Amino acid sequence: MLSNLLLVALRKKGISQRKFAKHLWENHEKLFESLDRTTRSLEARLTLLGRGERLEWWEKNPDALQVVARELGVEPSMLCAGRGPDKYIFTFASYPALPALDLKREDRYHIGRPEFISDEDRWRNTWPNLDHWFFGEGSSRSPEILDWLQIEDETEFRLIASHLAAASRHTVLVLASAADLLGEHVDVMRHRSPLIVAIDGKVGAGQLQSLRDRAQTAPLLVISRHALPSHQGGALPIVADQVAKSINMWRWTLDPDWRGKVIAWVEQRLAEYGVKPGTSAKQLIAWLATFDPGHRWLSRTGDVLQLCRIAQGESFATFVELERGQNTRALLERVFDIKARHLRVMESVIRKRWNDWRGIWDGELAQAGWKAAGATDNEFQTLMSAGQLLPGDNSYRFANPLLSRLVLRHVLGTQIRTSSPDAWWPACFDGGRRALVDATLDTMSIDGLAQASRLQKNRIDENVGLMGAAEALFVAIGKRLARGADIVDGMQAIGDIVLSRLAEAPEATQPWSRPYDMTEQRFEWISSVWIWSLFVEAPKGAVASWRVPGWNRELLPEKFPDWLNPRASYFRETMPVPRRESLAYFSDAAYLWSKTLQAVPQREAPPLLVPALMWRGACGAWPVDPNWWGKILVDDWSESMLLRLLTTQRADDGRKMARLLWPSLVAWQMGAGRGTAPPHVLGKELQLSSCRPDAQRFSSSIHWIAQRLAEDDVLGLLTTDGKRYLDDHPQWLLTEHKLVVLRSLAERLPLALPSYMAINYFSAFLPDAVAGLVDFLHDEQLGGEAAVGVWNWAPLLAVELLQRSDSSNFQARSRLILTCPTEQLGAVLAALQSTPDGLPAARREAWARYHLPNAGVHAAALFELLKTCSDRDLI
Repeated sequence: MLSNLLLVALRKKGISQRKFAKHLWENHEKLFESLDRTTRSLEARLTLLGRGERLEWWEKNPDALQVVARELGVEPSMLCAGRGPDKYIFTFASYPALPALDLKREDRYHIGRPEFISDEDRWRNTWPNLDHWFFGEGSSRSPEILDWLQIEDETEFRLIASHLAAASRHTVLVLASAADLLGEHVDVMRHRSPLIVAIDGKVGAGQLQSLRDRAQTAPLLVISRHALPSHQGGALPIVADQVAKSINMWRWTLDPDWRGKVIAWVEQRLAEYGVKPGTSAKQLIAWLATFDPGHRWLSRTGDVLQLCRIAQGESFATFVELERGQNTRALLERVFDIKARHLRVMESVIRKRWNDWRGIWDGELAQAGWKAAGATDNEFQTLMSAGQLLPGDNSYRFANPLLSRLVLRHVLGTQIRTSSPDAWWPACFDGGRRALVDATLDTMSIDGLAQASRLQKNRIDENVGLMGAAEALFVAIGKRLARGADIVDGMQAIGDIVLSRLAEAPEATQPWSRPYDMTEQRFEWISSVWIWSLFVEAPKGAVASWRVPGWNRELLPEKFPDWLNPRASYFRETMPVPRRESLAYFSDAAYLWSKTLQAVPQREAPPLLVPALMWRGACGAWPVDPNWWGKILVDDWSESMLLRLLTTQRADDGRKMARLLWPSLVAWQMGAGRGTAPPHVLGKELQLSSCRPDAQRFSSSIHWIAQRLAEDDVLGLLTTDGKRYLDDHPQWLLTEHKLVVLRSLAERLPLALPSYMAINYFSAFLPDAVAGLVDFLHDEQLGGEAAVGVWNWAPLLAVELLQRSDSSNFQARSRLILTCPTEQLGAVLAALQSTPDGLPAARREAWARYHLPNAGVHAAALFELLKTCSDRDLI
């Protein structure tokens, strides 16, 4: 792969490509006037020049090329001498200056995976992943089933399709439209070998039928940015039940921390080319977590790549100001290279598009559609001339989605804080808009939320739509209360408005403006109601219910509802468990509820409440029930709830909490080992980090506790039975705690074990605690086992012990000599030569004869040793 001469020259000058483009535009505007009047357009041309691609514009503008070459101190011919276009070279449209990927030689970043769109009847006949397509692992899927993978994210779709085309062992077609299948690629479609087809455009019903027919004869994977025709809206005859059952639908799901992975990858890639960004990846990741915690404003990989482009030339102070809303317009003008008057027009148009409830606020529209949404002809033409509208097929869209969303964030925040909810409540009944309203409220200050709450009047009887605005504020404020904020004057009215509807039938009452079908949606609402019920007094006549546990606490039903026990579901794959943000939200709500309790509930607690109850126990509120561990450790989601509380609430008391939890944990492990507690879930070993081959996975909460224990706590906090249990079952302990147990055992030598128990006695301590075996080398019963363990796992330590001249070490040395493996003969013979009395003559002779058949180069030394052992003939 040829080096990028332009990037190399810029690096020597210590200037970014973006700043260089801005310098050229400011000083040589006439040479570049045929381009769009933006720095971004010139930057894109420089990117292509550096790659040696699409050089026609530079060839038609030799004066511009001459200026670029002169500024960089190179010959114009050298700039144009790069390689031509390569279909395996992937360029990042959102970050033109980022070095392109050669997908034949370089791997892409990995931030997502295919997730099967579950259907219980079909799942049993479906492979659990698409690895055989992506990595060539395992056998190829049998025909008759079409795999349909939807990758909505445009950049991720392009990258994965290009990577497969470059590196897959299967035939790969990357097409702009499904219509191309019936053209030049019709012969490929007839092949009976596995085929991958990536299609950018939508697939029609007839085209889907053709793809399905092809899948009947050979395996076929279709990758599309769009859902199946049946999921695009409207009923299509092609998607009858029998057809749907012949298609496995997959959705590309990004990892929870995908944005951080992309940012870190970009920083590493720039470092390979000697480029240091103005804002580090660590700073940018931390900023993004507070600026956009819900992944709403920067929800696509293209957005994050564009953010990295900005970070290359901007210091961290820029992002801090943007988060605080300080000088927002000036910042956007600078980082997006847009003039102030153009930004003002854009802000006006975005406000009008947002308030036009008839359509998607940032969707493509014909010019007449923009006008119908409120944009004037002058505003439309201004945005066109500024390059802020991108023309399509008789329609136009915002050229920079990230810029348009950041402008909307500023507009929306101002509107919610200063305008009556009459102006924005319709957005709460529109899925796309509601998500952005929530994102705005999530990052609004407490004072801003209070200000918006004071504008909310209880006029639901006059305009029921106002309940949408009240519910949005209800959820946003609930999340702040869950994180420890206090109710500010004006907020109380929001709780009164929403909770008044729950007084008579809390179990049946659902939100008006928020979806309630998915588990995450239900738990977001339930968590909000839980939180608010702790802060708002129960209305007169309110029904006692676990939906509002803060009301009528003494009258709450004896039986916990099933929704607090996800394991009540028969199918483990379909457990109604909240995930990610909704799980964290309910965890905080349960924690606040547990703080209101004076004593632990006498009834058996359901799994979703056990982490909060255990945390209170760790704080000393009540004894920790060992059986709670059976509900914590069997599922990742329940363990994550406990770990969240341990690490975010009273983290300074870590050792104190660990001391209170440790005895109950050991007691539960003892019960689980005897079968009196729920069995461990298959594949979840409760071991801690260790180099033992079978320690494949460990419990994060056990690890948290163990790390905070002092050595004296490991055994000192336990009963006699607990200590004996650790003697016999130490494999799940930290290395330093295994050593504590070994020291305790060594102090009690001899142990007088039955002979069968002495065999492989130390296997559960090895290999990481091998140093603790030294204290057992002198023991009559366990010395041999200890010596074998030391030779197997720490041969250098064994050699060191042999070389010591300490006379008190006689028994240890003799056992090490007798158990020496043949490959260590040299070290042992050297030790015997220096202290030949290390073994009695008879045992020395037997040892030498044992090793002689495989002694190799040490045979002569063994013969010499045998001569010293006895006067008998060797024959």
